[in-house]
Amino acid sequence: MIRTVIVDDEVLVRGGLRALLATAGDIEVVGEAADGVEAISVVREAAPDVVLMDVHMTLRDGIEATRQLVKMQDAPAILVLTSLDTDNNVLKALDAGAMGFILKTARPEQILTAVRMVAAGGTATTPDVMARLVGGPRVRNPHRVASARQRIELLNERHREVLLLVSRGYSNARIAKELVMTESTIKTYVSRMLDRLGLENRTQAALLVYESGMLDEPTDPEIPS
Repeated sequence: MIRTVIVDDEVLVRGGLRALLATAGDIEVVGEAADGVEAISVVREAAPDVVLMDVHMTLRDGIEATRQLVKMQDAPAILVLTSLDTDNNVLKALDAGAMGFILKTARPEQILTAVRMVAAGGTATTPDVMARLVGGPRVRNPHRVASARQRIELLNERHREVLLLVSRGYSNARIAKELVMTESTIKTYVSRMLDRLGLENRTQAALLVYESGMLDEPTDPEIPS
């Protein structure tokens, strides 16, 4: 059972999400909070696996709350909730340690899938929205593209392969299946890859790949099919 906490300052939004998550047989809502301050205490008490975190809240916003929650021992995975797919605060929340984001207008099945993905250790991002957040392939800043590619080139071939699969939101288990390796080995590869890139989590790695434009090149031999 995936234990979840919902953090949003709108009562109707929390109620709608609670009702939706209740329809899933593998997800349980174990707490709610109306702001970032309350979220910290609720998470400490409920020990959830996933926190659905609104970005814009009073007292303490979702970015600062995320930054504090990811420092906890056995920290939950943070899934950002937003109604603005071009909001720069979403990027700030991802930089703070969130494992992905989902629009409040997403279809019910997309929200449930996102919760399951981050609970399994993967990332939850919508490719078209991610592209708009970092700049679509036709409007990317060439200096940012070059910088991202230079960083990625520091990795060896295996780590680049793992990076590209991580950027697609694959969990360690799925990457292990794709590369015919053990899950523990993949976990080590992911950890070393993030360390060499100076990144804190898988979603930051996905952002780096999107910025590089590498996923716009389906014929690139370095991209696993």
